[in-house]
This record gives sequence, C-alpha cells and structure tokens, in this order.
Amino acid sequence: EMYFDGSKSTVGVGIGILFITPEREMIHYSFKLNFSCTHNMAEYEALIQGLKMLLKFKVQRVRIFGHSLLAVSQVNGDWQVKDQKLIPYQELVAFLLRQFEECQFLHVKREFNPIADGLASLNSTIAFKPGESIRSFEVGRLERPSFVIPEQVLQAESRETPWYQNIKDFLQTGTLLPEMSRKEQRVLRHMSSRYFILTDILYIRGFSTEYARCLDANEALEVIQEAHEGICGGHVGYRNLVKQIVRAGYYWPTMQRDCHQFVKKCIKCQLHAPSIHAPAAYLHSISSPWPFSMWAFDVVGPINPPASNGHRYFLAATDYFTKWVEAITLKTVEGQHVVSFIHKNLLCRFGIPHDIVSDN
Repeated sequence: EMYFDGSKSTVGVGIGILFITPEREMIHYSFKLNFSCTHNMAEYEALIQGLKMLLKFKVQRVRIFGHSLLAVSQVNGDWQVKDQKLIPYQELVAFLLRQFEECQFLHVKREFNPIADGLASLNSTIAFKPGESIRSFEVGRLERPSFVIPEQVLQAESRETPWYQNIKDFLQTGTLLPEMSRKEQRVLRHMSSRYFILTDILYIRGFSTEYARCLDANEALEVIQEAHEGICGGHVGYRNLVKQIVRAGYYWPTMQRDCHQFVKKCIKCQLHAPSIHAPAAYLHSISSPWPFSMWAFDVVGPINPPASNGHRYFLAATDYFTKWVEAITLKTVEGQHVVSFIHKNLLCRFGIPHDIVSDN
C-alpha cells in the first residue's frame, strides 16, 4: 500500500509518502520541493516520486491512496485535465502505472491519511538552509508525564478568578486592595451598594426581580446551556434567552454578549432556524429637501370603543423633514373629508407640498 500527499504553505512546498509492506511495516519518505509549484502540482509530485520508488523496489502489485480528489479522479479518467500545467503530470503518472501488473488508485478522506499528510505539512512549514536536511526521525509515544501534578493543584489553576471577587472580598472584610487607585476604590464602593452576601453566595439587587444570584464564567455557561437546549429549553433567540435567565434569578455583567455568542454557535439553531428568503435589494431612502415639502398620509381605524362623539377613525399626516404631525378624527372616511383636511390643515397653514405619499 502507498499513501501520498502534497502540501503548500507560505514557507514552502513539501510532499509525504508512506509505504506499508505486507508485513504491515511502515516506511516513510518526506521531501521539500525547492521549486515553485501549485498545491495540485505538489500532489502529483508526491504520487510520481512514490511510483518511481515502487518501481525501484520492483513492486508489481500496489494499492495507492490519496485524499486529493482532483488527482485521483484525473488519473482514473473520471475527470478531464483542464489545467495545462497538470497535463504532463497526468501523462507521466499514466506511463508509470502501466508498468505495474496490478494497481488500484483510491480516494480516501484526510483523516485516513494522517501520516503522509503530516510528513508533507512538516516539510512545507520548515525553512531549511542551503544543503540542510533531516536524514531520519522517529515518532514514538509518551504515555506518562515527566512529573505528576497533584489533582488539587490542577483544579485550583483551572478555576478562574470570578468577576465579582473584589466586591465579595470588600463586603466580607471591608478592606480594598492596596494596589487599586482612588478612582477604582470609589467605583468599587459605589458598586458594592447593590450587592449582598447570603450563605456565602453573592447576590445583586435587581430592578425587575428582588435579587439575582451572581454567577462566574463556568456557572454562567451551564445556565445558558440549560436555558437554551435543556429539558425546558426551546432554542429561543438570544434576547428571549437573556429574559429567561433574568426571570430565573441569575446575573453576570456579560449576559447579552455571552447569550448572543452561544446562540450564534448553536448547531441546531443554524440548521433549523427560519431563514430569510427575500432577495437582497438596494435600500431607497425617502428624503425631503426642506420642511413641509413632503407629507405622508394614513388612515387608522376602526377604533373600538369609539370616541364619545362617535368617531371611529382618524386621519394623520406626517412631514418627512420635521416629523410634524397633523391629525383629525372622523366618523366615516370619505373623499370630501380628505380634501377638506388637506385644504385646511396643510395648504392654508404650510403651503402647497411638493409630494404627498400614501399607501392607498
């Protein structure tokens, strides 16, 4: 079996080749290309170098695996070679393949070609000096760390300092950190007036609720997950998600941002959320060049219950420039009422308008 891959980066181009013998022994080769080429050309270079090595080893039967769909499909004849630079590569590969008694050329995904992919990526990212190379190297396994760190130390390091730690320390001890400036101390004293501690848990006095429990980053993530996709979660939008968490009695300063980011990254929301099918279009701004030159008309009603004089509609006109509103109430809407409204409320007061905009 032979696995091949080519890789190109900003540093250079490299190829990787892996041979697996019938005894399952692995033989690997890796080359750095000292000439300019495209990624697809690098894939063909890896394939050609591997085929030449197999012929040198006098191998007659081989199965070749690569995750370049373009190279595999072109060599198998499924795709036509349109790039002029790849035509000589494809012809050379076809010539080399005819020298084998039996040959299978198969496409695999990248995750099934990790060694050749790693060898190619290694050479494409290393900047060798002239005449410099790596003759051989071995990749082994390290099962144990050099020093076993106690579990208590790892847990202590993994815990981040909560955002409310300074407030909680001030409420418990009444002292402030000496490295804080006077302005920071004054702000902390002012903020602490909204907080209190109950059974060693910090709470904040809210406006919509009596109080809310303050959460650190890990606790906030658990609450967001449960509220959004838990047993009672309905994968709501981030605004409703924030409202649910506030009603549940929790608080942290970055609730809006955290909920927004969580909803944006939710896979189920991206798959099943309703999408806007309206095609994109340019926005057309409606502007007025001067006051009272463009009016918008609209009729609202019927209104229930009616007014004391029996009027159930009102006719309104809004100036686009100043947002000035003229309105009258009507029992019924008829043409003569609109004409009278325009004459008395607009023409006699503001002059003849340039435009009148209406949706009817």
